[in-house]
Amino acid sequence: MTPTVPTAHRPDPAVDAAPAVDGAGEALVALALGHTLPRAGAAVVDTLVDTIAVTIAGQRTETVRTLRRWQEASLGDTPVWGTGERLAPSRAALRNGTAAHALDYDDAGLTMPIHPSAVLWPTVLALATPQTPTARLLAAVEAGHVLIRALADVLPISAHYDRGWHATSTLGVLAATAAGAGVAGLSAGQARTALGIAASTAAGSLANFGTMTKPFHAGRAASDAVQAVGLAQAGFTANPGELDDPRGFLARHGAPTGVVGVDLGERIAHWLDAWGEDCAVKQFAACFGTHRALAATARLRPEVADLTAIRSIRVEAHPATLRPLRAALPVTGDEATFSMAFNVAQVLRTGGVGPGDFTMEAIAANAGLMALVETVAADSPSIGPDLGGRRFARVELVLADGRTLARTVTLDEPADRPDAAAIDDKLVRCLTAVGVSETDAAGLPARIRAAAAAPAATALDAVLSLHLTEEDA
Repeated sequence: MTPTVPTAHRPDPAVDAAPAVDGAGEALVALALGHTLPRAGAAVVDTLVDTIAVTIAGQRTETVRTLRRWQEASLGDTPVWGTGERLAPSRAALRNGTAAHALDYDDAGLTMPIHPSAVLWPTVLALATPQTPTARLLAAVEAGHVLIRALADVLPISAHYDRGWHATSTLGVLAATAAGAGVAGLSAGQARTALGIAASTAAGSLANFGTMTKPFHAGRAASDAVQAVGLAQAGFTANPGELDDPRGFLARHGAPTGVVGVDLGERIAHWLDAWGEDCAVKQFAACFGTHRALAATARLRPEVADLTAIRSIRVEAHPATLRPLRAALPVTGDEATFSMAFNVAQVLRTGGVGPGDFTMEAIAANAGLMALVETVAADSPSIGPDLGGRRFARVELVLADGRTLARTVTLDEPADRPDAAAIDDKLVRCLTAVGVSETDAAGLPARIRAAAAAPAATALDAVLSLHLTEEDA
């Protein structure tokens, strides 16, 4: 029996009332300041392990190397994860958030295009003190996961995304600011002011996907969230009702007033119970829009003994999953991350897509297979049962002997979700890929999980401060 998977609210303009967004700031603040114990603690710790994995690996990307060459020196006590370096909080958040998203290997929303943890964890850990209760950090990140999804439903995210906004950044800065306000102990008034500050910095465009600026969106959102919390705490002013103002964030970034209406409080209550089911830990180091197709391709691969026998590769995918992808064949590694053709070819040729696979050599090696890939948007599979609007991909291979092989994947089956052991293994693979010794890498998952169970944040700080990778000049 297929489990019930949470889906984003899709209002009917014909029946829904005007937007119920009055008091949006108060709703965010109430959860952020009142949520001090996580409901799904194990799920939050999994996101921590996964985010540390992709961030330490991401520190060695050309994106982060370039950022480091630009970034001014600063004194501070906040670790740049895995490097042994320490910076001022907002600058460490910028570096860690950018690195977390640099490989596009960080967790994603199963039902909406967001990457919450790449913004939330760098923010929350930059604002923590050694004495901050670890449970509060976990609760803050959980609140952020809830709030980014609830805000996405209110806009709704389909309208926001179609206008070219990168929701990881635009919604991430608000969710991270609210989460950070809880960690920093802001008053309700200060937290509303922090949200007002953050809302004025919200930015990030889909036009920059496939460039270094895409992961920079996540780092900038984390940095801006840290700054917003700090400024509000210092007495800086902003409109505390900015989110609800007729010229405020929801009006600027969402559908036109009166077109749709969603109750933010109801969506917060929904996602408090359901966010963990919507949190997809990636198994491929590529844009999540490709993942259902890649999972289907991986299941077909053992049935193809000779790749030269493939005559055509047809990928049918839900339109929502194709929006962030590039239609043209890639000419750079960054573009390959967002190419359905490249990633399907890479899985057929090697069995997977991991850190370091997006090279000019790989693009050349995959050229023949990429030329065979046809990607088609479809609301449901052309062959097979109606999936009721669930996101899917169907991959069909036609072989020289006349056989047709096909698989359909939705990624919402329990078997599709990596368990803690698989996430720990991903951490080890990420670290060894950037030169960390197998011995040091193998012991890190247990250290992180032990630190996440410790009473205070000082244990996590010690793990994140380890000098595991060498910085390039």
